[in-house]
Amino acid sequence: MRGILLVLPTLAVVGWTFAPAFRAIAAAYTITPVALPANKFDELSWLEFRRGMQKHFSSYDLYVPMDDIVVADPDVVGPDLADLTRKACGDGRLFVWLPLKLRLPLYGAVVWDWCWVPRVTIS
Repeated sequence: MRGILLVLPTLAVVGWTFAPAFRAIAAAYTITPVALPANKFDELSWLEFRRGMQKHFSSYDLYVPMDDIVVADPDVVGPDLADLTRKACGDGRLFVWLPLKLRLPLYGAVVWDWCWVPRVTIS
C-alpha cells in the first residue's frame, strides 16, 4: 500500500514534467508527410501554407511563430537563412523550429528549440 502511495505522485510529476514536450512531438508526427507544391511559393501561398501549419500546432496548444517555419528555397527565405537552416538541421526541404518545454519541480520551465525536419511529399 505504501508503494502505491509513493508511485502515484511520482507518476503525476513525471507526466506533468514531460506533457508539453510529448504534445509537441505528437503534433509534429501527426502532420507528416507534409505536402509541398511542385511549383515555387509566391508570397500569398507561402503565407497560407505557414498559417495552416501554425493552425495545426495550435490545436495541440503549441505556439509556433510563422518565422520558425522555413522552407529550403533561397528564393522564398533568402540564401543566408536557407544555408543556416540546412547547416543546423541537416538536409531537408522544410524545417520547423518547435519549442520543447519541460516543467521541472522547484526549478521552473526549461524550453529549447528542436529543429524538426518533416517528411515531405511534392504535390
